[in-house]
Amino acid sequence: MRAPLVSFVVLNWRNEASTRGCIETILRQRRDVEKEIVVVDNESTAETRARLAGGRWRLIALDENRGFTGGMNAGAAATRGSFVALLNNDLRLADDWLDRGLEAMSDDGVGIVGGRSGHTIPRVDPDAGFTQLLDVEVRRGEVASVDGSHLLIRRATWEELGGLDDDFFAYYEEADLCARALAAGWGVFYEPAMRVWHKRGMSSDRIPVRRSYLAKRNRLIWIAKHFPRGRWRQMTASAVAEYLGGAIRPRADRAERLAGLWAAAWWATHQRWLGAKRRRAIAAGQHDEAYVERLRRLYTPAPVAAALLAPAPER
Repeated sequence: MRAPLVSFVVLNWRNEASTRGCIETILRQRRDVEKEIVVVDNESTAETRARLAGGRWRLIALDENRGFTGGMNAGAAATRGSFVALLNNDLRLADDWLDRGLEAMSDDGVGIVGGRSGHTIPRVDPDAGFTQLLDVEVRRGEVASVDGSHLLIRRATWEELGGLDDDFFAYYEEADLCARALAAGWGVFYEPAMRVWHKRGMSSDRIPVRRSYLAKRNRLIWIAKHFPRGRWRQMTASAVAEYLGGAIRPRADRAERLAGLWAAAWWATHQRWLGAKRRRAIAAGQHDEAYVERLRRLYTPAPVAAALLAPAPER
């Protein structure tokens, strides 16, 4: 049987040296699998293009910064592999990362598989609607979400879902992708043997206010799309109250204060938009009213339940 073609999409934003380091680890993946590499250069300039030229990859230069979602969507659209790997440029893959991922994909029902870095998987809170990265080991198996910095998705799944939701730009886009996959009947799988080394925040640390704002705003969008009828409006209101409470704390971090206020203002002016967003997800078959029950079932096992005793920072 002919080996599959795997397409790797790496997103660059003003960090070409790190991108090249990531690509070196892609090239060390198993040799009996055909690979194509696409590098997407967000907010591309002549200088960044020159630094990324001349390699064993195709370069897509975007004149504007389209974020993680827009960049990855542009890159994936230019590929043809049966599987697509979406990678942050600030990570390095273990040499057997692809081997382990393709093994998990041998089950035709699995649409998305992800591995571990310093953390394991994102835990999705069924009551407050946020994600947090767990710092304990979790057994391989079905999960509600994987870490979006390094995931492998089946081409058929990607096309059925329509890729990443561009309204997110960055943050919560992987939780949304996984929730939509589950609603559409695809499995989401965690494989801890898919190891990476990830130096997080190399791009987002440069924009702390915007980073925090996007995380807070996108949590509201994600809740509206995936949480049950009769609960999602109250859940978004509770999240906004949380943001405002954080903003008025006497020693609140300036970036967190501004981000909380901006997210609350956005919510106040986007009620109809959120409702329409939810209706579109339902019409597309990418919403599951039983999502919360699925979350409770997935996060009941002891290895995960133990981790919930120590809250991790919101991502």
